[in-house]
Amino acid sequence: MNKLTIAALAVLALLGACGGGGQSQGAASGGGGVIGNNTSIPTISTLTITGRAANTIALSGATVDYVCAAGTASVSTGTDGSYKATVADGKWPCIGELTSAGTTPLHTAANGGAGNSATAQITPLTELVVAKLAGTDTKTFFSNFKALPFANKSLVAADSKVQSAQTAVKTVLAAAGISTLGTVDLLVDALQVNTASDAHGAGLQSFNTKLAGAGTTLGALASSLVATPPPGAGTEIQQVATAQLLQPAAVNCPGLRGGIYRYINFVGTDKVYVDAEKLTVTNSKNYVTYLKPVDGDACHFKGYDSSAFASASPSDLVVSQAGIVLIRGWNDLFSNYALAIAFPEQTGFTLADVAGDWNALSMEADIAQTYVGALEQSTIGSDGVAISVRFCQDPSWDVSSCKVLSGTELQNQYPRLSINKDDNGFYLTGPGKSTPGGRLFAYRSGTGDLFAVNFWTDGSFGIAARQRTLAAPTVGSGTNSWNLQISNALVAADISSGTTTIVSVADAKAASTSYLRTNQTTGLADLHSETLTNNMPYSGFRQRAAGKDTSVTPNQSFSRLDQLPLQGMGITISLNETNKRFQVSVQKPN
Repeated sequence: MNKLTIAALAVLALLGACGGGGQSQGAASGGGGVIGNNTSIPTISTLTITGRAANTIALSGATVDYVCAAGTASVSTGTDGSYKATVADGKWPCIGELTSAGTTPLHTAANGGAGNSATAQITPLTELVVAKLAGTDTKTFFSNFKALPFANKSLVAADSKVQSAQTAVKTVLAAAGISTLGTVDLLVDALQVNTASDAHGAGLQSFNTKLAGAGTTLGALASSLVATPPPGAGTEIQQVATAQLLQPAAVNCPGLRGGIYRYINFVGTDKVYVDAEKLTVTNSKNYVTYLKPVDGDACHFKGYDSSAFASASPSDLVVSQAGIVLIRGWNDLFSNYALAIAFPEQTGFTLADVAGDWNALSMEADIAQTYVGALEQSTIGSDGVAISVRFCQDPSWDVSSCKVLSGTELQNQYPRLSINKDDNGFYLTGPGKSTPGGRLFAYRSGTGDLFAVNFWTDGSFGIAARQRTLAAPTVGSGTNSWNLQISNALVAADISSGTTTIVSVADAKAASTSYLRTNQTTGLADLHSETLTNNMPYSGFRQRAAGKDTSVTPNQSFSRLDQLPLQGMGITISLNETNKRFQVSVQKPN
C-alpha cells in the first residue's frame, strides 16, 4: 500500500523562497512547517482517494473536501463513514478536511506516490498527525495549502517526516495508556469503527474514551503536541506533558488530573498520588487527604483528614490552568500555615533541558525565621554550571540593588546543578561543597512552557521561568485570580481573590510599555487604579510603582510590586517591597 509522503508546508517561507512564483527546489522551513528536498513532480492524472471518517462513531453525511497540488474534490460520506473522492487533473499530495454539523473539523492527508490512488482515513488521530506535520493550527494549514501557487503545491516532503509525526503521536498515546497502535499507520491502515476487533479501531476507541474523561479538547491536545519546546528541552518532555492532558480530570476542575504529583513544601518533598475522580490525595506513607470542592469556586478545594471532611486545620488548595496546585497547609513543626506547591511528576529531564536563560523571584534566609526577597536572572550551561548571574537583593527588599556575578566570583558564590537519578529532579550543591544542600524540580505545561522550583535546607526557596519578553496587554482584558501571601517568616495568610482590568496602554509597541489597570480585592472596598510597566526592571518581569489613587474614597495607597508571570502556567509571583511579602497569584478558570 502507498504510504503518505507529505510534510508540513511553511506557507510564508515558501512564498518568500520562491518569490511567489516558479518552482523551488531544496529544503525550506518557517512558521512551523518543514519542506523536504524531494523535487519529483507527479504527472497530472485522475486521482482517487478512499477512506473512512469516524470519531466515536462512523461519520455519515459529512462533507470531505480535498485540495491537492493540482485539483480539488468534494464528496459526502456514506452511512458507514466511507467515502471515495475523485480529483480530476490532479497531482499529489492532497490535504483533506471533514466538516459535519456539531462535529469538530478533522483533517487528513493523502499521497499515492507514482500511482493514481491512495487511502486516507479521517479520525481524531489523523487530526493529531496533520497537526504535528503542520506545526500549526490544522484549519489554517488547510486554508493556506489551498491558497498556495501551483508550483509550491507540487513540493513533496520525505516520507520520514510523516512517519516521524506518527511516531510522536503514538508515543504520546502510549504514555497515556493507549498501547494498541504500535505498528498501525494512522493514515492508511484499515479501520473498524468503535470495535476492539483490530488494533486501529481499539486504539481510536480508547483515545475517545480518554479524551471524554480528561476535561480537555482535541484542539488543546493538538496545540500541545505542536507547541514549541523551551530552549534545550527534549521532545520526550514535550510528549509527557501532552500525554498528561489525557489523564482523568476532576469534574469541577479540568486542570486537576489524576496521576503522580511532585509535592514540595519548601522544607522537603514527596510524591503523592492524585485520584481526580475520587478527589483524594495519597502520600508515600499512605496518608489520605480528602478534597472537598468549595461551592461556586471551580478549582478551589479544602483538604481534610477524613472522608467525613473533618480536620482541625484543613488545607486550602487552588489549581492553575496548567495543573499546578497551590496549597496553604498546616505546618506541624512550626504550628502555622505555610506554602506548598504540587504539579504532575515528569521524568526524563536532563541538564540540557534546563540549560539557558532564567528569571526568578526567591526568598533567601537572612537570620533565624526571617527571609528576604530577591530577584534574579541567570544563564545555566548544559553542564549545570552557571555562565552568568544578576542577583538583586537588599535587606530593605529593594531589588534595584543588583550585583552581576562572573568569572571566579560566580564560581565562588553560585551553586551548580546535578541530576538526582533516584528521585528525578536535580540537586543543588553550593560552591566548595561536596554534599547537595538543595533541590530543584522542573515542570513543562502542555503549552510548551517551562518553570522550576528550588528549595534549600535553610528554608530558602525560589520559583523561576524561562526569560521571555512580555507583550503589551489588551485594553479591556483582565484577570480573576486567587492570591496567597507569605510573610518574611514564611507564614502563609488566607487565600484571597481579586480582579484586574486593563484600562489603557501607553505604547503597545514599546519594549517597556506602561499600562493602567483597575485592581480590587473580592469582598473589600479597595477598588483603585494603578500603573504597571512590562519588562521592568529586566525583560520578563513587570513592576508596579508605589502610589496612591486619590480619585476614590477613601484614597487607596499601594506599595511597589516586582512581578514575574510564569507564562503558560496561569501563575504570577510577586515581591512586595513595603510589606515584605512573597505572593503567588493563580488565575481562575474562565
